[in-house]
Amino acid sequence: MSSTLRSRLWWSYALVTAAALAVVAVILLIYIIQNPSTYRQANARLTVVTALMRKNETDWASLTRDALQAQIERIDDNYDIRIIIYNNKRQVMADSRSAQQSPLKMPFLPRLRVSSVLRDQNGQYWLYVVQHLVVVAGCSSRYPARPSPS
Repeated sequence: MSSTLRSRLWWSYALVTAAALAVVAVILLIYIIQNPSTYRQANARLTVVTALMRKNETDWASLTRDALQAQIERIDDNYDIRIIIYNNKRQVMADSRSAQQSPLKMPFLPRLRVSSVLRDQNGQYWLYVVQHLVVVAGCSSRYPARPSPS
């Protein structure tokens, strides 16, 4: 009887441990699916470019629309991030990839998170960050975006 009691005790410990590990594995799997490292890297890049643009915001106020377009295209070349600047009426004032990509509409009600995902007219997903500018050539908000990693 001692052998049976020992085996039952061992199996109960093994089952409890396996159940706890399974719960942890499921939680980690859900976290990785919702927030993979490629999204975190893209989000970090968006955050860096947003901070850079915010830092140089006062220099942009004196730029003409063509100079603003050239400036955001230069940033796009350096950081591989699409930048769209909208005015208060949600009209596109400048887009760093207007010739290569389909237009992105600014979300009517942006999510409360710092960044989110948006789908363009071609069905491609984009990670985006919405950041308001004080004054840039008559514009009020910028919209750095990056194609969603597949």
